[in-house]
Amino acid sequence: QVRQSLQALEQQHAKRRDWIWSELGLAPLAGVLEHLSQVAEKTSQVFAGADAGEMAALYREHYWQADDQVLKALAFPLPANQQVLVQQILALVYTPWLDEVTRNFQNLVKLKGYPGSNEVNEATAEYAVKGELVFFVDGLRYDIAQRLSQALHVAGDVRLSANWAALPSVTATAKAAVTPVHDRLTGRTTDRDFEPSLLDDDKDFSAYYLKKFLQEKGWQYLEEGDSGDPASNAWVQSGDIDKEGHVKGLKLAARIDTLLAEVVERVEELLAAGWRKIRIVTDHGWRVSPAPLTEVELGEHLAETR
Repeated sequence: QVRQSLQALEQQHAKRRDWIWSELGLAPLAGVLEHLSQVAEKTSQVFAGADAGEMAALYREHYWQADDQVLKALAFPLPANQQVLVQQILALVYTPWLDEVTRNFQNLVKLKGYPGSNEVNEATAEYAVKGELVFFVDGLRYDIAQRLSQALHVAGDVRLSANWAALPSVTATAKAAVTPVHDRLTGRTTDRDFEPSLLDDDKDFSAYYLKKFLQEKGWQYLEEGDSGDPASNAWVQSGDIDKEGHVKGLKLAARIDTLLAEVVERVEELLAAGWRKIRIVTDHGWRVSPAPLTEVELGEHLAETR
């Protein structure tokens, strides 16, 4: 009923977005309605697949737009009481859909396995021998990557591809998996906070070892503002979407475009410095919802880290 009402309201009020009042910012609900009605449409069907790979393909083809429209609805400039209204509507149409999609995915993984177990490091195998800069952006979710791809089209030839996250899909594990030095790392039962350890020494992987191993491999580690030597390879990192999400919560939605603008600016600096190929990589996705998904409490005695 909520979905039908949103789409009926959109048909009735869409024209108001072309009126002078909208340009003056005096028709905010007509503005946010565009995104809410899109969420209603994109979430009208819960999707699954024969296996996790097929489900991922459906997401890449179509359903990423539901997440994108949710972020745009949350980011729309509204008074506080109207922001609450938008969140309540999303809690009715988006959160239950997201919960069911998540369960469908979990069930497929339970039955058929997780493709990332074998495919996580395939992307790193394609890193060029020289002349390529790998740019790490933490938490560059697929729908956000679509926005970044559009923003970068003016800078050159842009190609977008997707990859499975390493498990557990937290930065400590998944960032290590996409570095050019992942072959120097391993996972041990003694590892703390999902931080992998060194293959040749039972020590935690850290920023120190990332820089050390990159140097041994002939790669540069570029600090903020450095442009490096384009004749070699380099690793650079910027645009921490993940950290912003933990700090800002739902307010992250309004910060996405600013964070992406910083990435675009850094890419343009590096291209101007002579880099011809820049590969932007990430570690994991994330989800944000105005209402909590169904949660199962895990007993403290059942896990070392919950």
